[in-house]
Amino acid sequence: MELQVTAELRTVWKQTLAQLSGAARRMFMASVVKGLGRGGARQAQLQLGWDRTTVRKGLHELNSGIVCVDAVSQRGRKPLEARLSNLEADLRAMGEATSQTDPTFRTTQLYRRLTAGEARRRLVAEKGYAPAEVPSERSLRRKLRGSANYESPFKSLGLNRRGWLRQP
Repeated sequence: MELQVTAELRTVWKQTLAQLSGAARRMFMASVVKGLGRGGARQAQLQLGWDRTTVRKGLHELNSGIVCVDAVSQRGRKPLEARLSNLEADLRAMGEATSQTDPTFRTTQLYRRLTAGEARRRLVAEKGYAPAEVPSERSLRRKLRGSANYESPFKSLGLNRRGWLRQP
């Protein structure tokens, strides 16, 4: 028995697919294609706009009972530490050379007086990095702000981020 694709079925299947993702989505597609019978993958491609390779993967999962694991976490751009393994140590060494204590002696925390632009210039000049492989100033600024002893430009003036004087 083969299913006939009607307009109502098409809308129900598209709404169901919109709510599913990953393996559950592929299993649903495979069960619909199996219900369509011989040539169901081609029919699903033409009438529903489904990708045949996704349907084929779903059919394989449905027949074998083994769910293929997607490596979604492996996609995308690698972090700076993966590409430049010594970057963090070099930034730390440069920061320790330029760090100072709180001028008011209210805390024992050290503050790093190193801007992202200066860090980028010193990585190229002193540490021997190629200019093309050094991260942008924005990336270095994020990396420096993530460290514990980054000095906020407002803190040295005694102001908070809105420009108000900080209460001691």
